[in-house]
Amino acid sequence: MPASPAFSPPSQTRALVRDLAGFLTQQMFYWGCDARQRDGNLLVRLGADRVAREQAFGEGSSRYRFPWQSGLIELHSFCVGWYPAVPTDSGVLFIRGRERIFGCAGARPLTPGHYEEEQFRPANAEELLEFCRPLLSWIAEYEERVRDCREESYRDQCFELYCKAGHGRPWLPPELSQVWMEEFLAGPQKTRRAKWLRREWRGLSRGTIAGPVS
Repeated sequence: MPASPAFSPPSQTRALVRDLAGFLTQQMFYWGCDARQRDGNLLVRLGADRVAREQAFGEGSSRYRFPWQSGLIELHSFCVGWYPAVPTDSGVLFIRGRERIFGCAGARPLTPGHYEEEQFRPANAEELLEFCRPLLSWIAEYEERVRDCREESYRDQCFELYCKAGHGRPWLPPELSQVWMEEFLAGPQKTRRAKWLRREWRGLSRGTIAGPVS
């Protein structure tokens, strides 16, 4: 039976969730760079409400919160999530150490490093992609503000640091990452795989035309 035109095949959808996890892993490194700017914490300058680390839990960095779409974005060195204002609605949580995306109940952010199990919500790949849309739309808006207040090469410098840091395989350079994010927000079912964009980037950097990826 042919796949419905409204949805990608299950294998393609699961692969897109993996691409999204790669995107978020790299983006979290960028937020770490933003927090350590010499002229002041860029997250705070761009409107974050900073919640100090709870020493008793030894949970790493501070937590940074931004209101967004009748809900809350929370960033931390361990995780990032979007939590809707209505507790019965579905939010989303990405845990960096697990490289996984989870559905979760709003509206209270989970504790970094502890992750209250009662708030996790089972979700298939299609649902996870939908739950992630508010988080991705906020990242797109945040990155636009970063471009407005930093030098043009700032994110390229962050990407170079990420490549040198050896945190696994680099995802996509900033320009192509933005292309991927715009495609996702326009419609996840038509979003190109990161590996195709990566092949295109490598081909252009070598002065060649990238062929199809099997």
